Amino acid sequence: MKRLLPVFILISVMSIAATNPVPFLNTKLYPTSSPSGHGAFTLTVTGSNFASGAVVNWNGSPRATTVLSSSRLQAAITAADIAHPGTASITVINPGSPLSNSVYFTVGTRSATLAFARHDLSIYASPYSIVTADFNHDGRLDIAVGSSTGGLLGTSAVQVFLGNGNGTFQSPITLSTNVEPDGMVAGDFLGNGNLDLIIGNELGNQLFLQGNGDGTFTPENGAGGYPPAAVADINHDGELDYITSGAEEGAGLAQVFLGNGDGTFTVGQQFSTSENPGGVAFGDFNRDGKLDVAIMNSFTAENLMVLPGNGDGTFGTAVYYKPANVGSYVAVGDITNSGKLDLVTDGMEVFLGDATGAFTDDGGVVFTTALGVALADFNNDNRLDALLVPHNSDGGANTLTVLSGNGDGTFQPAQSFDAGQGRNVFGVGDFNNDGRLDVASASTDQITGLPILSIFLQTALSISPTYINFGNVALGTSSAPQTVTLTNIGITSITLASIQITGSARSYSQTNDCSSTLAPGATCTVSVTFTPSGKKQLAGYVRIGYRGTTGTPQLIELIGTGD
Repeated sequence: MKRLLPVFILISVMSIAATNPVPFLNTKLYPTSSPSGHGAFTLTVTGSNFASGAVVNWNGSPRATTVLSSSRLQAAITAADIAHPGTASITVINPGSPLSNSVYFTVGTRSATLAFARHDLSIYASPYSIVTADFNHDGRLDIAVGSSTGGLLGTSAVQVFLGNGNGTFQSPITLSTNVEPDGMVAGDFLGNGNLDLIIGNELGNQLFLQGNGDGTFTPENGAGGYPPAAVADINHDGELDYITSGAEEGAGLAQVFLGNGDGTFTVGQQFSTSENPGGVAFGDFNRDGKLDVAIMNSFTAENLMVLPGNGDGTFGTAVYYKPANVGSYVAVGDITNSGKLDLVTDGMEVFLGDATGAFTDDGGVVFTTALGVALADFNNDNRLDALLVPHNSDGGANTLTVLSGNGDGTFQPAQSFDAGQGRNVFGVGDFNNDGRLDVASASTDQITGLPILSIFLQTALSISPTYINFGNVALGTSSAPQTVTLTNIGITSITLASIQITGSARSYSQTNDCSSTLAPGATCTVSVTFTPSGKKQLAGYVRIGYRGTTGTPQLIELIGTGD
């Protein structure tokens, strides 16, 4: 069974001859967010490979920095930096090295409840991988999606959607490839200030895509190996390296590729994994200044392996852990605000780190097999939340699921949003720069069956559910009404401009008790009925237009079959 590798990597770079290692930042900042208009404060950045003279950058601009250790920095953030809502890209640069990966700092209001407005863009074919990054140096997040028609005679492509900075995107730049993009990672592997991409597949084929700095890429030869899964400077030579993870014919293998700085790579250490290895994540788990690695192995009894790094591109003997729920992906972050790195699997099982490299299984909310996991602060409360997409094995809609962190290793009940069907990969970023993190998810639309890139923008208008399947309804009869609830979770009123049926309008009808204004905390309901106009599957939508918050219009997807 093929394992797909979602990637959550955002790397900004500048051209400098490498004399120090490339810094690596942990997901967690201290704090992770601030309300706009707050006064100046000290930001603590943790990670690895920090050298003497390391500088923290705020949206590419240096801030006064104190180096506390090779894994801890403090930076002076000014009141002007957080005067207005928005999201800052936090990076670190060592003297004579490229920039680190980027971590988000949000400037916005705290919210106890989340809501997302989904808008879809067409993509080439079934999605396999996704990366969010600024590929054209305009300070706006872009999205790269790798997709394929599959099969021996299938065709593949990487499409780059350049962001407009307001949650919309330009028409994609499409590059056809001869490699199915099962995995994709980004980084400045050439040291020229432009982001490059590496794609690879389960057949052991790879392709290096040299970034041109404008959102386009030039294909070069690949290093060979399974799908690339994670990027970092693991041998401290100032050049980015990566690890692959894949399986073929019942054998699993993770492979280290050490960067030479010119787009070529030296094949490094190999270590055996399970039949279906999945996600790979870096972190200095034992605080020795060397990056360690965690790898999830699917369908095995002890399917989480942690390997200590030696600092030279090799790793020591693996320690195995046994989650209660078999998973495929793992994320690293300080979910207890203790300064120690923890692990969270896509089955939402928590492994608390003790800063010596060991982890304790702390249980958690057990999900069925998901399609990836990421940690980020979505509700601006300075606690890491978990994002995942539990897979619907019955062929129905998957759900984009967020569990808000309590800051002690536990999570609040899941909040879920319709996220298409089948294969699903996702990335995180603030696509409209409003100080709230959004999600880009690639999947198949459950109504049209077409491959899509869904942009989930955080909004104050919560609509639940956003997908209704009425099933089979006999001709000449009507279904039982299905109710949709609209809630204003924001702090200002929302104007409801229109609520109307589109698509197969003759087969669907709606009534509602909504007035023109929805006050903060208020709710109203929309009741939808299906009366089939023919003996076939009929699709429709409830289109809700509004003013006063992000994402208008929102669509409630409707599907039913005349019987």
